[in-house]
Amino acid sequence: MPSWPHDPQRFTPRACGDGQLVIFINGILTLPRDTFGWTDRAERWFLEHSAHDVDSLEYFSSPLLGLFGEGKRVRQAVELLSGYLASFHAAGLPAPKLHLVTHSRGAEIARRLIVDCGFPIASLHAFAPAIGTDLQASGLLNALRAGRLKRLRIYRSRGDSVLRWVAGAAAVVGLYGRLGYSGPANVPEDLEKRIRVVARDELGHSTWFAPGHFTWSMEEVAADLDELPL
Repeated sequence: MPSWPHDPQRFTPRACGDGQLVIFINGILTLPRDTFGWTDRAERWFLEHSAHDVDSLEYFSSPLLGLFGEGKRVRQAVELLSGYLASFHAAGLPAPKLHLVTHSRGAEIARRLIVDCGFPIASLHAFAPAIGTDLQASGLLNALRAGRLKRLRIYRSRGDSVLRWVAGAAAVVGLYGRLGYSGPANVPEDLEKRIRVVARDELGHSTWFAPGHFTWSMEEVAADLDELPL
């Protein structure tokens, strides 16, 4: 749910929490407060199946005009993460391990949180990410090597017609990328164990969270969060 107006109770850690915080970030053309939206369903799934703290950065964005509001959404994401870090500290708890789960252009907000803002992120799960395929140019390789990002999971599909055509054309003028269609252009050998590409070529841009696939997607993320830390 949106974090504005500010609600101090929002950042209270779960009494039975395990010290991990999962933040879901949607992409464009998503209606905030839609209880059937994938971020709300993801929160409910993790509350039922895990001891993690969960929350979402939800917003509405159109394909083109929304690009001009990304700076604002990054600032909102900084406020969200900072609120939780302060709350854990005030409760006498160690800082939580932060995990980001994104869809489409939400991956750009996550990228900027890691690369530009320097938040330490345990894992980034990017479903159909509409960002560039060059991980060096995006700064994610440097973030992995510097330890600001521990694990990167990219969920891509050659059946993603949105990224194949729309993002492909937009990439020509430097707008959306199509990492979620092509996969990464460069995975250095020293980072192969920390970058994983999950390919489901039968899926479309948003069907990762459609009935019949939603539970699989959540289980993929949950299984990775349960792995031993690198």
